Amino acid sequence: ELNLNTVTDYDGNFSIQLPVDFVEDSVLLEARYVGYFPFEIRISSKNLHLPIKIELVRSIDLNEVAVGGLILL
Repeated sequence: ELNLNTVTDYDGNFSIQLPVDFVEDSVLLEARYVGYFPFEIRISSKNLHLPIKIELVRSIDLNEVAVGGLILL
């Protein structure tokens, strides 16, 4: 299983580089953002070069966000 991650720029644009030896018929693209439902789309390998428009749907209203962290030494 191949897992690749990326983040968007300020305008929401992103790109993902697949390995040159990638031979799958399709890939599953998943987009997630705090407060929104996850978005998933399966893309045929022959269409990977095409632009993809993703619109996330808000799942909850967030007035405040608390971020926690854990440091293991």
